[in-house]
Amino acid sequence: MKTIYFVFLLCCTFPLSAQYSISGILKNDQSEIVEFANIVLYEVEGDKLVKGVITDADGSFKIEKVKSGNFYLKAMMLGYTDFQSEAFILDENKTSHTINLVITSEAQTLDAVEVVAKVPLLEQRADRMVVNVAKSLTSVSGSLMEIMKKVPGMLVVNGRLSMAGNSNPTILIDGRTTQYLDIQSMLREMPGDNIERIEVIHQPGAEFEAAGNGPIINIILKKNKLYGTNGSLQAGIGKANRWRYNGGVNLNVRQGKLNFTGGAGYSYNAYEEGLLVDRVQNGNRFISDNQTPFDPKTYRANVGLDYYLTKKHTIGVGFRTTGSNNDRINTNLTEIEYADGSPSTLLATDNDLTRNWD
Repeated sequence: MKTIYFVFLLCCTFPLSAQYSISGILKNDQSEIVEFANIVLYEVEGDKLVKGVITDADGSFKIEKVKSGNFYLKAMMLGYTDFQSEAFILDENKTSHTINLVITSEAQTLDAVEVVAKVPLLEQRADRMVVNVAKSLTSVSGSLMEIMKKVPGMLVVNGRLSMAGNSNPTILIDGRTTQYLDIQSMLREMPGDNIERIEVIHQPGAEFEAAGNGPIINIILKKNKLYGTNGSLQAGIGKANRWRYNGGVNLNVRQGKLNFTGGAGYSYNAYEEGLLVDRVQNGNRFISDNQTPFDPKTYRANVGLDYYLTKKHTIGVGFRTTGSNNDRINTNLTEIEYADGSPSTLLATDNDLTRNWD
């Protein structure tokens, strides 16, 4: 007797979270395509930034994997007036949106113009993109942060500069680190006409080895400007088993061809270690109390002076000192209680482990 089994396959459809897309082409008021421009998608409610892309060589763009909602697009590029589209809705009735954007060349009336040579606004080199900010009328007014919004691939999220695909790029000024500066404040406050050019380096070479592994934004300043004074001040205090505190100041003064840098810092990170040992040997009891306080006091100071000979040559001198005084005396008290009832003995030992260096 044969038994026949029937297997029923049930096909089930599970709802998936729909994702939508926006595409289009960006042209200027002369019907010419605009490449490498920033196209940024915002939610209408709260003007929240959603995503950003840059236009391709043919002026096209596409923003994918967008959730439903009410949006608008903004196109930004150096040399052009910002363009904002009408609001549009993406939902189950409209899964994609196609829109062509047109931005207008930024015009400014000048008393006299003398054209000596024409430098392209964007230069695509082997390892970097160079934006010649000084050649754009956009840089005449506004801050450096306003300029950075229009640099290809740059986004400003919650008042902080970021890069499409990398939220924390390394920012250099004239090829130098900005780790001791409040760079976001400086971007908001520095006038745009102080900038010569901006280099966006996606794959840094050996000369930037110490700057990190990610992309680098190198801001090149004009050499004949008065840049003023900037700096930072920090302080901290805390307590574990002992109080600890630290403080520091960094200052940069740049005027004409001279640039002065200086800084100083001090920290006192005290703490304490203890060990209590209770042991018995041949009926005799040994109670050892070991205490080691640490009092490391560390200081640093640096000054430097640079003189800009030409746009490509700088001569400078610098001095830096750092040191630490770590007062550390280990104290051990051992009490011995004898098994035969003899009077106990107290042994005291001090071990000087102080270590100073400069």
